[in-house]
Amino acid sequence: MPCLKVLLAVSVLVCCTFLAAESQNNISVVDPSVYPYLVKLDLLINVELDYIDSEVGLLVSSQYILTSSRVKGMKPSEITVIDQLSNPHRVAKVAGIVNDNFFYLKVCKKMSGEKYSFQESKFYDLSADTPNAELLFFDYSSTGGVLNKFADVTVMSKDNCSASFNQSISETDVCIYNLECLFPEFCLSFSDEFVGYINRNPFIAINGQMHGFLSIYSCDPWRFVSDSDWTFTNIAHFRSNIIAELPEVDNV
Repeated sequence: MPCLKVLLAVSVLVCCTFLAAESQNNISVVDPSVYPYLVKLDLLINVELDYIDSEVGLLVSSQYILTSSRVKGMKPSEITVIDQLSNPHRVAKVAGIVNDNFFYLKVCKKMSGEKYSFQESKFYDLSADTPNAELLFFDYSSTGGVLNKFADVTVMSKDNCSASFNQSISETDVCIYNLECLFPEFCLSFSDEFVGYINRNPFIAINGQMHGFLSIYSCDPWRFVSDSDWTFTNIAHFRSNIIAELPEVDNV
């Protein structure tokens, strides 16, 4: 029986390693000049285990970063901001806005560079399916701020999103089709091989415009597959409230 257990463990490891290697074919590094306002957030989820999750943040002004509700309840000392030149920045404040659908971080020292644009004309109305979207993410295992993208993602129209989920989701979220059919190794790009939660949280970009933070996802911890479509909290839907509640916004 011990031999059988070892054999099964080795088989799973080989399978996961193979699939992880395959997933790299659809992942590439993004030059910092493409999305210069994106920053990596290292979130110290478990102090005892020293487990660090990675999240994406949007630099909206020299000292303020917009991010998802995953930082809710976290202390400034548990979050480190790292720009794409791998420079760390200390966080001074964490606060929720728009009924805690979003959060902002205030960094201790001002950050230079281009800021995220909230201009309404840059967002897509999602009246039709939109191909060539990208999932952007930072690898939790990297000490630097290297941005990666998972390409060839198709965003659903609002009608198709409603059919897959419901009407309210189609208004507040950006929906993408389940990628398991095209990329059987899809979940391994974002989830630990032996852990059942997401630790490299992607952001959805449509033709160069950042649209939303990861909201609903599903990665089976044993089969390493996604059984459902994924959704992302749609910044465009909450745009006016976000701008009103952020302490400082440069590009509206």
